[in-house]
Amino acid sequence: MRKKFLLIFALSLVGCDSAQEEAPVEIKTTEEAKPEEQKSEVEQKRQTAEEAMGEIAPSDRRAFQAALTCEIKRNEGKTIDITAEYIRGLYAKLKSDPAIAEC
Repeated sequence: MRKKFLLIFALSLVGCDSAQEEAPVEIKTTEEAKPEEQKSEVEQKRQTAEEAMGEIAPSDRRAFQAALTCEIKRNEGKTIDITAEYIRGLYAKLKSDPAIAEC
């Protein structure tokens, strides 16, 4: 009984010792975006969009909101990146053709 135990023990040690070592895995990491940078970028976009909204005459705001709603419906609910340029462009379109506010 003791010989069997020693034999099993010896074979397990040999088996552990003869296992090939795996090559070390190289892990590549990418640079993480800093939350401060992301927040400042979003804040800049928000400020410029707010500035563009501020350029819309108070008398045209209701029509602009209607035109924006119509644009969203025309795009079938797809995401629209509302930037300052988009707002100014839509407002210019609304001034030249007030019918875009009716859908």
